[in-house]
Amino acid sequence: MVPKQQYGRANGMMSLVDSGPGVFSPMLAGALLPIISLSGILIIDVVTFFLAIGALLVVHIPQPAPTEDGQAGKGNLRKEAVYGFKYIFARRSLLSLLLVILCLNLVQGFSGSLLAPMILLRTNNNSAALGSVESAFALGGVVGGLIVSAWGGFKRRIRGMLVGWSMFAFFGMLLFGLGRSLLIWIPMACLASMTFPLT
Repeated sequence: MVPKQQYGRANGMMSLVDSGPGVFSPMLAGALLPIISLSGILIIDVVTFFLAIGALLVVHIPQPAPTEDGQAGKGNLRKEAVYGFKYIFARRSLLSLLLVILCLNLVQGFSGSLLAPMILLRTNNNSAALGSVESAFALGGVVGGLIVSAWGGFKRRIRGMLVGWSMFAFFGMLLFGLGRSLLIWIPMACLASMTFPLT
């Protein structure tokens, strides 16, 4: 559906879609939490979930044309799963890419789960501070998405992925983790997530 040479721009636009709502929602949630409590936040979350599902029911999603590989793997769930693994293992570069992504996401998943407890611990349970940092991550994602959408990213996508992950790890994990206040966390969050659309 998207021409191969436009993958970088499409990835930048997806970053805008993913990060855009996150610019104001964490600060809003941090401000609303003391007023409407967690149950009120969850009610808003459920209502917006059903609005999103309703929008998907209305929108027509075009189906891609069937491919030769797709037809060869067609069958029951077991047959399709086996075919998928055979397809991946037959392509060494794809397997390498998936293993790199697996390792990076595993490390990021562990460190990302510690983000909220670390900030709340160091700010005396200040939910507004946590919301500000989350908004900074989202704002950086929006800015990075705009840059990559206009620029198109690296010609070799693997280079963009490795540069993006390296910079994200440096700003978003190392320097962010060493920080002790919003003066460090907010700029590091912006810089880290600006590099993420490259991946």
